[in-house]
Amino acid sequence: MKEEACCPPTRSTRGRGGWLLPAVFGLLSSTCCTVPLALIALGVGSLPAFFGYVRFAPLVGAAAFVFWLVWRLRARTSGPFGRGLARELGFGVRSAAVFGVVWLVTAFVIAPAVADILWGDSSGSPALTSSALDGSGTDSGPAIVSAFPASAREVTLTIKGMYCPACVAAVKAKLQSNDGVIGAEAWLGGARAVYDANLTSAQELKETATFYAYAAEIESDAAVSGVESQRPGGPAR
Repeated sequence: MKEEACCPPTRSTRGRGGWLLPAVFGLLSSTCCTVPLALIALGVGSLPAFFGYVRFAPLVGAAAFVFWLVWRLRARTSGPFGRGLARELGFGVRSAAVFGVVWLVTAFVIAPAVADILWGDSSGSPALTSSALDGSGTDSGPAIVSAFPASAREVTLTIKGMYCPACVAAVKAKLQSNDGVIGAEAWLGGARAVYDANLTSAQELKETATFYAYAAEIESDAAVSGVESQRPGGPAR
C-alpha cells in the first residue's frame, strides 16, 4: 500500500522566516543611523576612517534583502522561475513591507526619538530661531535673546555626511555637549550654534561637529545681533 505524504506544507511553515530575516535586514540598513547615536552615547567621538563606511549600510542591507528574497522565492517554488514568482507574489510583498517598515521606522522615528530622549533640549538651552536671534517676530524672542551673554556669537556650519534625521540629532547632540554652547540646531547638511566666545570658539565647534563620517566647515561666524539691546537693563529699542 502506497504511503501518503506526511505533514504537507502549511501557510505557517511556508511563511516561516518571511518576517524575521526581512526585519533583520531592515535593522542592518538602519545601522547608518543607530551606530552614530550609540557611539555618542558611549562617549566615542574620534573613530578610524573605515567607520565612515557604515553610511553605506542601507545599500548593503537592501542588497542582502534582495538576494535573500530571490533565493527564498526560488526555494519555495517549482517550475519556471517567472511562474513561481507570480505564484508567490504575496510572500514577496509581505517580506518587502516588513523590510521597508523596520528600516524606515528605525531610521526616521526610533533613532531620532532616542536621541531626543538622551540629549534633546533637557539642558535648558534656548531654541534657535530667526526671531529668537534678533528679538523680533514673537513675544518669546526678547526673552530668549536676553539669555545670551554679551560675548555670544553665532556660527553656521556646513556639514557633509548627513543623510537622515538621526544624523541631524547626532550632530545637534554633539554640539550641545560643548560647555560653551548656549543653543544649537541642525538640519541635513548643516548646523548653527550660539556660543559664549569666552568659553569656546567657532574652530572648536567645527572640530566638535567633525566626527564619525561628518566633515564640518565654517560658513559664517559673527556676533549675535540685538544682544545688547535685549539684555536686562540695556538700552531701550
